[in-house]
Amino acid sequence: MNTSTQIGEGVETLLARITKHFKEKLEFTISPVTLRKTLASGEPLQVIDLRSKEYFVQGHIPGAVNWELSELENHLGELSQEILTIVCCYDLVCNLGAKAAIVLATNGFPVKELEGGYEEWEQHLSFDKHKPPQR
Repeated sequence: MNTSTQIGEGVETLLARITKHFKEKLEFTISPVTLRKTLASGEPLQVIDLRSKEYFVQGHIPGAVNWELSELENHLGELSQEILTIVCCYDLVCNLGAKAAIVLATNGFPVKELEGGYEEWEQHLSFDKHKPPQR
């Protein structure tokens, strides 16, 4: 096997890994836009906001409950395994949502993480409120 064949196979392997990663990301995350549309449609969802109570009272996703990660397992009996659960943390670099998603999935709950956390949700809503009128 020559070097160009090896490089070609390496690139193909990398491309397959990249494709797999982004397919899985889409399967297990939800964008603020999609979440807003889903909530507006009336589709049943369970939203868990993992931020501190101080941040939660300043603003949160409609219908969300506020449980800290350390409390999550105590509240599992309050959730339905038949309804998708969305977990939300502070922002893009916060990993509380991913940790909560692991707890929920391990216990049989369908779960997705909100991309960008509450910060992205809030920025998206702010953007919508300040859109110029359509012509």
